[in-house]
Amino acid sequence: MIRSKRPRPPRYRFIASAELTDTDSSEQLKEVISDLNLFGCYVRTQQPWPAGTHVRIRISHKAAIFEALGRIAYAHRATGMGITFTFVGPNDELLLESWVAALRRED
Repeated sequence: MIRSKRPRPPRYRFIASAELTDTDSSEQLKEVISDLNLFGCYVRTQQPWPAGTHVRIRISHKAAIFEALGRIAYAHRATGMGITFTFVGPNDELLLESWVAALRRED
């Protein structure tokens, strides 16, 4: 396995509810994310979807809702899956940036 030499951006602990939809099958999950950065998040689930699955994700935190398209980057059996955001609209990008900025200040 070849690993990238680029450092991964840090993820910040961030607990929020998430709704995921498999864009091919329309299967849905309601789970919790445990961490977040500008490029993706980690979703806790006992039944992760396979790596490569394309998803629509909706994250609810306080009174705000973030929506994006993504792809399952990796899955850990019975614990969760990492999601890479593949498309984030301008308004959702601003919300994501504000969440991450607040997390950086707390860190």
